[in-house]
Amino acid sequence: MTAIELDTFRSSLVRYFNELEDRPASAELSPAGNWRMSCFENGLSLAEMIESKYFALEGKTVYDTAGAWGGHAYAFALHGPKCYISDLIDHKYASLLPFVRSHDLDVHPFLADCLKIPLPAESCDVVIGLELVEHIPAVEPFAAEIARVLKPGGVCIISTPAKLKSVYEGEPHYGIKGLALLPFRLQGPIARGIFRKEYPYPI
Repeated sequence: MTAIELDTFRSSLVRYFNELEDRPASAELSPAGNWRMSCFENGLSLAEMIESKYFALEGKTVYDTAGAWGGHAYAFALHGPKCYISDLIDHKYASLLPFVRSHDLDVHPFLADCLKIPLPAESCDVVIGLELVEHIPAVEPFAAEIARVLKPGGVCIISTPAKLKSVYEGEPHYGIKGLALLPFRLQGPIARGIFRKEYPYPI
C-alpha cells in the first residue's frame, strides 16, 4: 500500500469512527475516536514489525482477541491476512462488516470470551491481546487458549499498560495522574469514591 493509499484509508477510517458516534463525517475525532485511531496506528507498527522480523502476513491468519472496535485488525488486514476479531461486547460489528467489505479487507468479527476462543487448535499465525490481561481474572487459562490456537512458529503479542507511563500520563482506565503509585487494591475505590470516576469493566 502506497503512502497516498494509506492516507486515503486513514481518512475513511476517521469518517467511519465519527459515524459510529453519530458525528459529522468531517468532524474532529472525539477522545474515543482518537483512541480508536491510535489503535490503528499501533497496529500498523506491530504488523510492520512482524513482517520485518518473522514472516510476511499475506495469506496468514491473524486473531485479535478483545479487539474492541477493530483498529488493530484493520491495520493488520491492510497487509493481506485473514483477520478475526472478537470481544465480549458487540462494538457495532454490524457496521464494521460493510466498512471492511467496502475496502476489500478480510476481517471477521464475532463475540467471544478470550478464555474460551471459538477457533480450532493451531489455526492462527498471529494472536494479539493488547491492553487485555489486566481485565481477566487469571492469566493461566488465557495463556493456555493462546497456546492452543497459535500455530507452531506463530507470533503472539500481549500488552498491558506500563506503570510508569500510567503515573505521569494518567491511569488509563480512570484517567487520573498519579493513581498508579497507590497499591492496586486502593486505586479503584479512590478513583470511584474521591474522584467520582467510573470504568465499566473489571480491572
